[in-house]
Amino acid sequence: MIRYFGVLVLLLVIWQSGVIFLGTFLQREAEVYLAQGVEPEQVHEDLLLAYQLDSRSPSTLELLGRTSPDSSTALGYLRRLTQFEPNAAVHWVFLFNAKAQLGEFDDEMTSAMQNAANLGPFEPGIQFDLIAFGSKYWLDLNPLMRRLIVDAGERALATQAPFGRRELVASLTDSGLLSLVCHRVPESPACAIN
Repeated sequence: MIRYFGVLVLLLVIWQSGVIFLGTFLQREAEVYLAQGVEPEQVHEDLLLAYQLDSRSPSTLELLGRTSPDSSTALGYLRRLTQFEPNAAVHWVFLFNAKAQLGEFDDEMTSAMQNAANLGPFEPGIQFDLIAFGSKYWLDLNPLMRRLIVDAGERALATQAPFGRRELVASLTDSGLLSLVCHRVPESPACAIN
């Protein structure tokens, strides 16, 4: 009896491992195809299958959020992604960008922007995303959102990281936000040329 139970447990473990492996394989295959320039709609079905196999995979949720043809469905996947990994600043960036595509400049977007700014205060990629977002949607943003963008610009000028600083300053200059940021930190070397 114990032998049969052991065999049954072993078969269940093998089955579950196989399901997770297949889901991971489909998700990685979709990433490769997207990197090769394949249209997102073509890999979306594989991602849906990967999601059915492992609905808690952050990578699959992210890809579904990026490839879903329906923006509101994509938003649902990104919301779920932020629930599973609430400490990843980039996931909050995905969420507020998806909300902007839907034209939903609401409290959830403000919260997503705050989370991204708070979780990635010195990550040049997050600062760049916030600045680029702010320059694109400035007129649609409420005062708190604008403040978050200017704060991101301020941190971009204050960063001592050798990588990304030049790009961040260029982004601030191109977006016209450098003058706003320089009012708050006039001692920054980037402000001397402005």
